[in-house]
Amino acid sequence: MAEIIRAGIMAVDPGQTEAAKSLGMTYGQTMSRIVLPQAARVIIPPLGNEFNNMLKTTSLIFVLGVVETYDHYVILQGLNYRPFEAYAACALWFLLLTTIWGFIQSRIEVRFSRGTATGSSALPGPGWRTRIFGAAAGSTGLGGH
Repeated sequence: MAEIIRAGIMAVDPGQTEAAKSLGMTYGQTMSRIVLPQAARVIIPPLGNEFNNMLKTTSLIFVLGVVETYDHYVILQGLNYRPFEAYAACALWFLLLTTIWGFIQSRIEVRFSRGTATGSSALPGPGWRTRIFGAAAGSTGLGGH
């Protein structure tokens, strides 16, 4: 996480910091008003992906004795001896959580990209079908005709 934030701050042009210094801004003002807002555009996508990864790997904490989502379904399938239904429900639950987070992350990225060439309203982004199903969702299946 620290490496993601460091890389985002380093991605801001050093000329921005020099311009802030020439205007008499302190280091704190420069970071809060100039550097961090620009760095947020670079930081948010990998941080969102890292959160999504942590969401999916929470099933690893069962080794610490914590009953979490995956462990709950393991206990459930042990009680009713129906593993397929329990694991399918667990997979759907993780799919639902990561899909919801994907939409939230997309909204955050759009919010922070305002005022940039990629965030302007003149350039519409991909629709929700394309984000969920990939590039094939936009095709009609007629060979592009």
